[in-house]
Amino acid sequence: MRCVSVNRGMVLILLILLGLLTACSGLSQRSGPEVIKVESLLTVDEFRAAGLDTLEEEQLVALDRALTRALLNGGGRGVDQAALSAWEASDEDEFATFGMPDEHPAARQHRSMSSRLAADVTDWSRGREIPLSNGQVWTVAETVHSGFRVAEADTPVVIQRAAMGSFRMRLGDRNFTPRVRRVE
Repeated sequence: MRCVSVNRGMVLILLILLGLLTACSGLSQRSGPEVIKVESLLTVDEFRAAGLDTLEEEQLVALDRALTRALLNGGGRGVDQAALSAWEASDEDEFATFGMPDEHPAARQHRSMSSRLAADVTDWSRGREIPLSNGQVWTVAETVHSGFRVAEADTPVVIQRAAMGSFRMRLGDRNFTPRVRRVE
């Protein structure tokens, strides 16, 4: 079995294709399960630029089926514009996708990321959003029962990878590390 690496250009083109297909609501009204071929949606140059010409035949068939299924089911969630923007920004900022479900390889190589609080945080209950000065927004993943309550804007924070794909936020020099999840 041959392993094919996925490049950023291929992922972006596939996300754009899925978005285009979801916008074509008239196609989802088809009577039969006609398979839509990705090759028919791209020019030869686009197909090659996306690296799709390197896929095995069974991989292309699987891609065609997945695109057809997404189209016939109304496209699912569609394109996550925030995730797409963060992925594109990873060329200049390797932490742009840090903590997101679909992290860029540049972000995955880091164990932690530093920033500062963009606003005062007085509530550490589950679901509380915490904006950072780098534009990222994290949310408290579990209610924190601690004597520590207030963190002022501009407090330095370090987001650290923790067990099983979770993250913890260290606030300044305090021994306070609530579990957090990236939302933007």
